[in-house]
Amino acid sequence: MRVGFKPYSLTRGVKGTATQTHNSELKKLQGVFKMKEMIKQLEKAGYTTITVTDEATSITGILYGDDEMYDCNKFYQLLLTEEGKIYKCYYNTEDDENFISLDEVDYNQPENVEEITEEIINEDDTQEEQLRDLVDFITTTAKI
Repeated sequence: MRVGFKPYSLTRGVKGTATQTHNSELKKLQGVFKMKEMIKQLEKAGYTTITVTDEATSITGILYGDDEMYDCNKFYQLLLTEEGKIYKCYYNTEDDENFISLDEVDYNQPENVEEITEEIINEDDTQEEQLRDLVDFITTTAKI
């Protein structure tokens, strides 16, 4: 037995060890798992997964909200993706002269889609804190 022997380390002298990389990847996977768990909770609450298409993109996620979600007289619903992104999907609820019933709105075709994830999370927070903020926002806005 050699006294003072230190096993060779592949990460010695390398900024950011394999363990740190592994922990970072594990946290990302935990975040994806948590978003999938939130989506399941929303589905149990009666919300549905859809693909919304605006002028430039198609986004698949679970659409949720209620009939009281207005932003400057514009009706919107929230869309949560498995990646943990949240979008406001704005819908036209008026034609030339009449109010359109919310049952008649084509939720697959929003008038405008705006990502709001950055408004919910703080960029300087840890991944865990960002995930907590997202979960809190979803839980509050979906009332689940």
